Amino acid sequence: MLRTRREILSVLRTSQEETKIKLLATGPQHSSRITIESTRQKDDEPVTLKAALLIRSSDWYRYRLNVFGKLAGIESIVCAIHDSCVDIQVWCVEDAKAYEPGETVIPLTSLRDPKVRGTKYGSLLFTAALLCSKQEALDILNDDSFPISTRYRYEAKVRYYANLKRGTKLSLA
Repeated sequence: MLRTRREILSVLRTSQEETKIKLLATGPQHSSRITIESTRQKDDEPVTLKAALLIRSSDWYRYRLNVFGKLAGIESIVCAIHDSCVDIQVWCVEDAKAYEPGETVIPLTSLRDPKVRGTKYGSLLFTAALLCSKQEALDILNDDSFPISTRYRYEAKVRYYANLKRGTKLSLA
């Protein structure tokens, strides 16, 4: 499993021929912003994107990039593990796969099962789907069989991740 910025960049550089994702600039060592060039579209014209380099795609919410990331010019995420639902394109280095906005590894309908939703991964995925206003997640939340206390807890999590927290923001300079 890739755990550091250096490991993710190394895999991205060595696999750029087969993935058609080219690393153009990495910025300063303390920054999480990189610039990539993608030729994965149908017309094969290169597209330059500003991307956030994260270990997990769920860090998009952990660092509150959903609040200020797009204002900073972030158009994509490059991550080691895609474990969330985000509203921008995600490039997962371990899977060597691009995920469209709102696309997840597992289907959101599997979150109807409380055993899946009760795990840490399922809970984070469900909260992220609610933040993206995915209809499947909203249907689960508004279902009559969904416990009211659990509904209130998830609504509180959505409010928590929808606002900036105190302290230093993740550097995207």
